[in-house]
Amino acid sequence: MGMSPLPRDDHTVLLNDTAARLLAEGTAPLVGAARQAGLDPTPSLRTLLRAATAGRLETLLVASRRVTSPAAIVRWVAAQQVRRSMGQGEREGAHP
Repeated sequence: MGMSPLPRDDHTVLLNDTAARLLAEGTAPLVGAARQAGLDPTPSLRTLLRAATAGRLETLLVASRRVTSPAAIVRWVAAQQVRRSMGQGEREGAHP
């Protein structure tokens, strides 16, 4: 995992690739990012936090609050849909 410098006043902060990507995409609070991503209905904060703490949703912890980007929400939803479709195929194939 690479690190990239982010100039800030007289200091340099090193960010990992995920943090740099999220910041470049534009961050928002979890529910706000889900709304910006166009999800309707919007997932609950609890659902988003569970995905974040499980490592399935890319987030940053800023001032003790989790933030993400709308693009990260879209990636998370797409990954969920792939997992669900794979699970359905396995279930359907198990019963002839």
